[in-house]
Amino acid sequence: MRKNQFGRIWCKIVLTGGPCAGKTTAQKMIVDQIKAEYAGKWRVFTVAEAATFLYQGRIQRSTMDDARIQQWQEDILRTIIQLENVYEHIAETEVFNTLIICDRGGLDPKIFTASDNHWNAILQKVGITEDNILNRYDWVILLSSAPREIYEQAGNNECRRENHEEALRIDAKYGDLWKGHKQLLKVRNRKFTNDPQNDWTIKFDDVFDIIQTILDVK
Repeated sequence: MRKNQFGRIWCKIVLTGGPCAGKTTAQKMIVDQIKAEYAGKWRVFTVAEAATFLYQGRIQRSTMDDARIQQWQEDILRTIIQLENVYEHIAETEVFNTLIICDRGGLDPKIFTASDNHWNAILQKVGITEDNILNRYDWVILLSSAPREIYEQAGNNECRRENHEEALRIDAKYGDLWKGHKQLLKVRNRKFTNDPQNDWTIKFDDVFDIIQTILDVK
């Protein structure tokens, strides 16, 4: 956690994980519960997922050649950094404690970059290292991709290209991607009942338990 010019705490958290892990839903839930339980103590800002934001401009990755995809991945990283910077500037002048919740973080574009050499070239052009990126975040919360029943019900995301098996393979890569962060917390899918939707809701309770622990740190 960091302190701003008013001595108020501000911190930045990444929600990451494979496709259909529940990041966007968790982000909204966290906001609602912080407003209900920490009103007057904490402000909460949300940083949208950069790739989804850019895809809304009707970009079709499938039409790009390798060079254009390389540029696209670089631009996603630059967008992530700039979006986060906007909210950091606000947090630096906020009179309340501030939590910034990021839907994905600066390492995530690496998953869809063609090779380590391509990724290293992007980092060099942007002027940043992986360690620099890791140090931008106070906590990283890694959510597992949804179980099949939930994943197939959520198949209406037009930006999602993967079937469930592909999603699980990608999901495993995120754990390796963020393993160097000193505050990496993993939230797995847990089966308590025969109702997948109910168990999915319990997962978000687990996420907020982590958030409460962070907010209650003095």
